Amino acid sequence: MTYSWILEVLSDLKTFSDANGMHRLSKELDEARLMAAVEIAHLSGIDQEEEAQSASSPKQLQ
Repeated sequence: MTYSWILEVLSDLKTFSDANGMHRLSKELDEARLMAAVEIAHLSGIDQEEEAQSASSPKQLQ
């Protein structure tokens, strides 16, 4: 699953806040972007692990 769009949104919001003198918001958006990147990396690792487990598990017939 891809979550990269949220990084783009946060970057756009930061650009807007910088251009409009919202420096505190801009700093918070930097932090939010970093946290989002960490969360996305974590979720991507979980997704890859689940895919690997399902690929190596025999399918059960019902």
